[in-house]
Amino acid sequence: GVMLPYTPLHYLLMEKGPGAAEVLVMTSGNLSEEPIAYTNDDARQRLAPLADALLLHNRDIYIRCDDSVTRVFTVPAPDGTEKVQTMPIRRSRGYAPFPVQLPWEIPPTLATGGELKNTFCLSNGRFAFLSHHIGDMENY
Repeated sequence: GVMLPYTPLHYLLMEKGPGAAEVLVMTSGNLSEEPIAYTNDDARQRLAPLADALLLHNRDIYIRCDDSVTRVFTVPAPDGTEKVQTMPIRRSRGYAPFPVQLPWEIPPTLATGGELKNTFCLSNGRFAFLSHHIGDMENY
């Protein structure tokens, strides 16, 4: 995948100049199929053997929030051109808890995901509020 910088720190890391990295590999901070390491101590313990360096901060994280995944595609427009659209595959950072407008009203509802790729959703009226990507329940 491709990541665009979305924080001032990303812009600083991606600046060109003497000694600048040619490629940056960024991760959510977790091993495959495991929850995100969201404390500095957890990151040092679980991720240090895999990484050349860890960028840590003294600000605590209270809720893990994984990266969102979207698919970008084109569709024919009425004027004969192509229109670029995006479809969220996994709503998380930047997309949750952003509401999704529904085509009709529904009563207040709580929907919970299954064991794999878990999320939950709260709805009321014509809006559904999806949670961030939580992940597989076997890890909690």
